[in-house]
Amino acid sequence: MVALMVVAMGLAALMITVGSTARTSGYLRDKTLAQWLALNRITEVRLNLTKFGQNTDTGEVYFANRTWHYDTRYFDTTIATLKRIVVRVYAGDAKTKGNPIDEATGFLGSAIAAP
Repeated sequence: MVALMVVAMGLAALMITVGSTARTSGYLRDKTLAQWLALNRITEVRLNLTKFGQNTDTGEVYFANRTWHYDTRYFDTTIATLKRIVVRVYAGDAKTKGNPIDEATGFLGSAIAAP
């Protein structure tokens, strides 16, 4: 009876560990995909594939069999020809509320001096 109790407790602990590992794996997958999307968005802005918004623009992307939406914001810096770009990526369509899964920051500008 004692041996059966020890085995049952061991199996319960094992199941908790397996569940935790599965949740962590899913979170890391989502975090990686969101990071790729944020970096892709910064590259699009740098290549001028999309027009600048006033101070922000949003959009949706279908990537890795899921819908994601992003929020791109532009901030002035102390250098007049340089802008800071902040992209936040969320899971789901634009109507979905929640915290961003990932945020990436980049800069866009022209050279401040001749090379």
